[in-house]
Order: sequence, then structure tokens, then C-alpha cells
Amino acid sequence: MKKKASQDVRRESVASDTPVLVDVAQLEEQKNALMPHYPPHGAQSMLLPLLHYAQDHSGGWLPPLAMERVAHVLGLAPIRVYEVASFHTMFHLSPMPKHCLGVCMSLPCWLGGSRQLMEACRAMLCVKGHQGLSQDGTIYLLEQECLGACVDAPVVTIDGAYKAKMDEEAMARLVASLNKGEDDAQKGQ
Repeated sequence: MKKKASQDVRRESVASDTPVLVDVAQLEEQKNALMPHYPPHGAQSMLLPLLHYAQDHSGGWLPPLAMERVAHVLGLAPIRVYEVASFHTMFHLSPMPKHCLGVCMSLPCWLGGSRQLMEACRAMLCVKGHQGLSQDGTIYLLEQECLGACVDAPVVTIDGAYKAKMDEEAMARLVASLNKGEDDAQKGQ
């Protein structure tokens, strides 16, 4: 249910030129909820969950001001937050389109056929290069590193939801349903 709300925010943010931004009070509340699960003085330990929260509540991406707010709440230098956000492929530093389709390219998924899935996606979406925006501008195709679901390789994500044991036929159905705007494309397999 939370992912649906986050996608609604993403659509609103992309539709307007003004990004939707996570509020400092929301981040403080989230930090306080996380504190019992992390070591004392463990601000850096809470960075990933707070970045996820900020992205989910900032239109599906991390504007510079959202990262600055995370840094402020955690008492970290803004550059530390940017370093982490720019390192991980799960964080987006620019506005994202309606859908984000990620293909895991780590060894287990690659052995399971993710390279062929990625090539098929590039062809179906008319994406040039390793990753990028579909020809119609509604889907961003992304190469991802290990998604931690190696037992279900190859794995893809659609707007953060996992799809397991994918093959080219299943990928073609998924892309077709995304192009048609069907909501059940995001549901796990």
C-alpha cells in the first residue's frame, strides 16, 4: 500500500516542475522510529532507511534539498549523504518517469539469463546504451547490482517491487502491461 502512495507522489512530481519534498519533521519522526533498532550514536547506520524514506516521499527521487534534509536530521555532512545516494543504484538523483524497471546484473542473475532480459528490454523499449528512458518517456530501464534474491534469479524490479524467475516471455508481458498502464504489473510474482 505504501508503494502505491509513493508512485502517486512520483506522478505528481513528474507532472509538475516543482519537486515534492520530504519534510524535516517527517524525517525526524522516521529517525525516532528507527532509533531503537540501531546502535546509540548510530546516525550513519540510519542513512539508508532515511534515504529510502526521503525518496519515497520526494516524488520517487532524491532532490539535493531532500539529501540536505537527511544530512541535517542525522547530523552528517551533506557530502556523506550524497556519496551514499550516488553509489547505490536504488537511489535516483533525477526525476523518474512513471515506471522504473530494473534488471539485476549480478552473477547469479546473469547466469540465469539477465543479460538476455536486458537486451530484450532495450529492444522493446527502444533504449540506447546500457540504461535509459524508453522511447515514449514512461519507463526508465536500469541495470541493477545484487538485489539479494539470488535464489530466484533472474530478478527484476518494477517500481521497487520484485519479480522473480523472469524469462524473456514474462518480461515481454510485463513491458506490455506497463505500456498499457495496467496496475497489476507491479504486483510480485
